[in-house]
Amino acid sequence: MSTLDRSIPPQAQRIAHIPIISPRKILLSNQLPIYAIHVPEQEILRISWVFDVGAYDSDLPAQSLYAIQMLAEGTKHKTAQEINEAIDEFGAFLDLQSDADQSSITLYTPARYALNTIPIVTEILFEASFPDEAWQIFLSKEQKSLQINLQKTTFLASRAFSNTLFQNHPYGKILTAELLANYPKAEVIRFYQNQLLQSAFAIYLTGNFSDNTLQSLEKYFSKLSYKPQPKKYQFPQTYSQKIFVEKTDSLQNSLRIGKLVIGRAHEDYINLSVCSTILGGYFGSRLMQNIREEKGLTYGIYSVLINMRMATYFAISADVRAEAYQIALQEIYKEIQILQQKKVSETELEKVKNYMAGSMANELTNANAQMNLQSIIHLHHLPDNYYECFLEHLYAVTTTDVLEAAQKYLDCSEMVEVVAGRK
Repeated sequence: MSTLDRSIPPQAQRIAHIPIISPRKILLSNQLPIYAIHVPEQEILRISWVFDVGAYDSDLPAQSLYAIQMLAEGTKHKTAQEINEAIDEFGAFLDLQSDADQSSITLYTPARYALNTIPIVTEILFEASFPDEAWQIFLSKEQKSLQINLQKTTFLASRAFSNTLFQNHPYGKILTAELLANYPKAEVIRFYQNQLLQSAFAIYLTGNFSDNTLQSLEKYFSKLSYKPQPKKYQFPQTYSQKIFVEKTDSLQNSLRIGKLVIGRAHEDYINLSVCSTILGGYFGSRLMQNIREEKGLTYGIYSVLINMRMATYFAISADVRAEAYQIALQEIYKEIQILQQKKVSETELEKVKNYMAGSMANELTNANAQMNLQSIIHLHHLPDNYYECFLEHLYAVTTTDVLEAAQKYLDCSEMVEVVAGRK
């Protein structure tokens, strides 16, 4: 009987195929689109109403977020408690979110109760009342949350990084304690009436839905005047800056380094994504090996590409010992420069490709995750077969491609650098 040698890692193999589910597109009588994936074994439906407005369309920071979250705080007919009780009665759950470009209402509901829960969403969307008492309680919670966050170097660094990277651009707005103390409810209501209710939106439906579910959506949403309006977008520009946000009592310093780069639709995007993953995109990355494993300056350091409709940025983030932050910065820039000067080995490149392919395959194990890909395709105006071709493009990346991506898109002299903590 042979003995397993645990010092030898198992041989990695390429994933040959990741099955991508193409949603069925259904148009209501007013041409509002529903993207649907029918999964008979999934008895919990996920229905997302995704609106084409977010922070980009807001005049004030957090305006879109507050507008969407206040929907569940009361309607013309129900208090917040009555809304919650109505949702809970059917074992359902509501998630209200807003980000840079979109706002969403997501309903998780047992399929057999969809006809009971869809009208509740309809009510909070079209009959929200923004009651004063609920607004004051909401503001008080937001003030306490901001007060707590302002004591965290991670929050201070991320906020300053965003504000600096997107200076004079809607993506860069930050919420201050002064604004929050007198945040105008009238502006939240104005966003709700003039932006949210007037915006283009789509419905994403996954699970064991029936024809009755579709008929219910037709009943409540086909009467809308669905006329998507083209937008004029302002593209961000950024310049190299170094910012230090001082917090004298901090035991750790939070670092954020990055710059604007190309987006998903660019032909070099996957090359750059591989480059970023090699640098700091997984636990065995070069930054982790250097700054965590060899020097012990941090528990974790990562690099990532963040995609929004009007911008994509590359960012490195880490929390390090306060007295060693300058060493960490030096090592970060050193690792970037090595990527720009020397080709990665075929062995390292193959390992990262397999990791990226495996991560994607692991993320797409259910219909909800598959539908998320569809929403990304819509947001970034990508080809319908973008993800079907992902593995082909990933495996085609060469060591030369990685070198050139680092040289073209990761120029250290163009980076925004933010440190929050103790000098």
